[in-house]
Amino acid sequence: MLDHPPRVILDGTMPAEPTALLDVRRGMGRVFVLWLLLVSSAAAQPNLDELVHTDPFSEDPIGVDARSDLHRVPVTPPPDPSEDPAVIASRGPRPPAVEPAVGEVLGAIPGVREEAHRVDVRLADGLAEVETHLVFVNGGRHRAEVRYVLPVPPESELAALEVCVEDKCRRGLPDTGTGALGAYDDALRSRPPDDRRAALPIAHARPVQTPRGPALELRAAPLAAGGGRLALRVRYVAPAPVLGGVARLQLPARGRDPRAAAAEVSVGGRSLLAPSIDGLPASGPTPVDPWVPAEITARLPTGGEPVASALHFTCGDRTCARVRVAAGPRASRPADLVVLVDASPSMEGPARGRVGAAIAALLASAPPGSRVRGAVFGARAEPVLEEPTAADRVRLAPFARAALRQLGAATRFEAAWELVEPWVGRGAKVVVVGDGAIAAGAEARAAFGAARRAGSRCRC
Repeated sequence: MLDHPPRVILDGTMPAEPTALLDVRRGMGRVFVLWLLLVSSAAAQPNLDELVHTDPFSEDPIGVDARSDLHRVPVTPPPDPSEDPAVIASRGPRPPAVEPAVGEVLGAIPGVREEAHRVDVRLADGLAEVETHLVFVNGGRHRAEVRYVLPVPPESELAALEVCVEDKCRRGLPDTGTGALGAYDDALRSRPPDDRRAALPIAHARPVQTPRGPALELRAAPLAAGGGRLALRVRYVAPAPVLGGVARLQLPARGRDPRAAAAEVSVGGRSLLAPSIDGLPASGPTPVDPWVPAEITARLPTGGEPVASALHFTCGDRTCARVRVAAGPRASRPADLVVLVDASPSMEGPARGRVGAAIAALLASAPPGSRVRGAVFGARAEPVLEEPTAADRVRLAPFARAALRQLGAATRFEAAWELVEPWVGRGAKVVVVGDGAIAAGAEARAAFGAARRAGSRCRC
């Protein structure tokens, strides 16, 4: 069958030959190639027995169980295209990091400012419940975090915290996180920097001590770029002691920060009379600059029984309470007043000129129905007003002229007491108007002792 020599094919077509001949030729080609491979292997390794006895992988000729397989060969990773110097140069200069501007009150990137600051104060039974509403706006090109230092009165306790972005709000819970700022820090760090989804806001509040005094450190995020707004509501409880029937509370100054908004302070409460802010009637929201404190007062109704109240609020992981008992001033009773004017030589110049004004202020504060008598004294004493006279009918001119009398070079209380002792009854008040210098000695001590035994009280 192999009488005809094979022909060379140039055009890629097969000659018309029997099928059997073609199959045999293909088969012979495969046998021929295999034989050449065997011959080449035998030529490279003539001693096959020696290879079998010395090869450590003789039991595994193809090395399946060997540890030095191709999977353990170190491979150099392909270069990262983004790290190519040409690619980096094509991006242009890298923008600098936006550093926050930290003021006395607000700490945030320069585009952030406080837009509104409202304070609602509610006074009740010696306590003040203060709720502060803060609104921040971001005019910058980057998202921001807000840090705010809110000074508070001494002994204040944080009661509530809420943060809102548009209609999305969260209320504060006791902090049990593990980061530097607890759960707030954990949540802030877990957000990717390019996360632009409308996520719920987060906030954090904690009491701190500053050079100005106690304060609440507030933090909140995120404040969206390009006009984004964020609102905070923080509530705390502070003591508002009642003295003389008047409750008082001072809101500390926040500081001279140009990015802090002026406050609008409102005062309310239960059964309060004449609430005021810095001495002016608090009929509505009153503007207060950030760098000045605000003095808040309100008067309790006169008379009535003492009122007790308890205010509960969250403090950390516990519930705390403040208990207070307060009552308004009692109705004043009429008093018998004996006014003694110092006419000694030490009462010279401006001191004598202020005698009339001092007596006028004294009589103006006297309870309705009080009666007044008066005398002037130095080394000796002389009467000025002998008959008991209603406080609102006393003339001041006689007292002012009496201060000019020449009554000796001393200020002897014993001389005055000898004159007015018959005027003094049980509970009478003896008031000395002068420069405060009274001659000391055994006679003076005896006179003061006699006044106390008579039941009078002396005010100098």
